Amino acid sequence: MLQRSHISLLAWFSLITVGCVEKDVEGDTAPQTTGTTTEAGVTETASATDTASATDTDGMVPAECGAPDLEVRSGFSLTPVDWPEQTEDAQSIDTMCMIDSVAIETDTVVTALTCDDAGTPRQATLRLAISSVGSVMWFAGDDVRLKAFRDVDNDFGIDDRFVALLAADETPLMIGSRSGIGTGGIKWFGLTADAQFPCGEEDDLGQPGLPFELVFGFGEASVPIMHRHRDVLPFDGSQVFAIDLGEATANYCCHYNREISVLIRRVMPM
Repeated sequence: MLQRSHISLLAWFSLITVGCVEKDVEGDTAPQTTGTTTEAGVTETASATDTASATDTDGMVPAECGAPDLEVRSGFSLTPVDWPEQTEDAQSIDTMCMIDSVAIETDTVVTALTCDDAGTPRQATLRLAISSVGSVMWFAGDDVRLKAFRDVDNDFGIDDRFVALLAADETPLMIGSRSGIGTGGIKWFGLTADAQFPCGEEDDLGQPGLPFELVFGFGEASVPIMHRHRDVLPFDGSQVFAIDLGEATANYCCHYNREISVLIRRVMPM
């Protein structure tokens, strides 16, 4: 515990002295804020900008800047079961798994996994908010790659969370992230996301909580999604990525100046 506190203190001093940095690496996460419990058993960020308005130099902004979609659901969680060194709050996993079962419990998709831990089978349970767009495209018996990271430090308000489930060809089946990010773009296993600011100018000395838009891309397809909204991104001729952007706000200081919370699932549209 003493060693952990010492490391956290050094990390805090580094944040103050280094300032804002960029982040553009696959699967990385960074500190995130707290919020309310969701149907997937995890925390979704609630922002003051959900009800606030923003103006540009002409006094006109898209309606989405101040009108959130109340049906957005970006909650997800991964629970290791009897897995040494992997807990609910501390995870670092990158391994192959077999899907044991996929079930719907109320508004949550529950996926049971058996994973390879250096030759020892370990169990884990993935929970995520159901999509109204269609059914998820992974099934019992599938071999998948699981990549997960989680770090919680209540003393410093840190709650980093990232989970990716990849098909045998390494294309994403689902990605969930709650993180702080820098000004660089996001790259997740072929999926990309770049920020644009129709609600006002990004300024880390400005009012915190400025809502922004992420333009998600995969191959030749792209779709812009505003903070607290949702849409779909084509994957192929029959499947799409259902994307719920629960949080995309900016103007924070002094390390990661943007906050995101997003859940992406590959589905077959109804």
